Amino acid sequence: MKPKRRSLLFVPAIKTKFYERALSSEADSVIFDLDDSVAPNGKVEAREVLRQHFPRHHAKEVSIRLNSAQSPFYADDVALMLELRPRSITLTKVEHAAEITQLVETFTGAGCHDFELILFIETLVGFYNLGEILASSPHITAATLGTEDLCSEMGIERTPLAENPILNRLTVELAMRCHQYNIQCLGPVFRGFGEAAQLQALEQECLYLKQLNAHGQFAIHPTQIAVQNRLFTITPEQIAAAEQTLALFMAKAAEEGTAVISQNGQMQDTPSTVKARKLLQYAREHGYVG
Repeated sequence: MKPKRRSLLFVPAIKTKFYERALSSEADSVIFDLDDSVAPNGKVEAREVLRQHFPRHHAKEVSIRLNSAQSPFYADDVALMLELRPRSITLTKVEHAAEITQLVETFTGAGCHDFELILFIETLVGFYNLGEILASSPHITAATLGTEDLCSEMGIERTPLAENPILNRLTVELAMRCHQYNIQCLGPVFRGFGEAAQLQALEQECLYLKQLNAHGQFAIHPTQIAVQNRLFTITPEQIAAAEQTLALFMAKAAEEGTAVISQNGQMQDTPSTVKARKLLQYAREHGYVG
């Protein structure tokens, strides 16, 4: 079964007191972070803490976010991955396809073949190399933007994605590229949590991402998870509607030899069947259908 990744909760790797809370939460995935949430003078300790407490056989998807390939901490992070062998690895500030191919060669050369890569595109260099990066390995199964870093690089505010013309453009382009390479498009971190107004703003961002057929979003606090799970779930009603669409097309083709139907007052033709089949395939692969 492939991971749903409706909600992916970050946990600072150095903070063991958060481990159990995260693992017992409703988040689909838990990501132990060695990168932004750990100060430079805490990197060694964070790796050692994770080495001792990493939940190797947990039912959830458990990923580890590494420092970037340009960082002085990356080589030690990779060595730890070869020891722990997590189900997925989250890579930050990816800028070139060579970073992916070199990491994959390192892992496969060590006899590790069963792993997935989740990518953060956090620089303009990475963004403009996006197609090459996403095409570089079948181990890549999801990607997102690092909007905070991108905004810092460009000197702009991290305002709502749909309202910011630059962030909107970047997010749409990421979604299109993810769909091109058939990987999960994930929404970026949203910093607001806890308060009703912040969760309402989070809901609006999730609804915007759903229009792009994003499949989930990263979380920085447990209060965000319920909103993300609710909005990114493929519902029984959606599955039933897709099944009905395919059934109507099959019946129409058998009776009249046509590939056009009327459903709920709208004309549907061949592209509607493609969309329905894709939804049902994704639902089966990611555990929405029993």
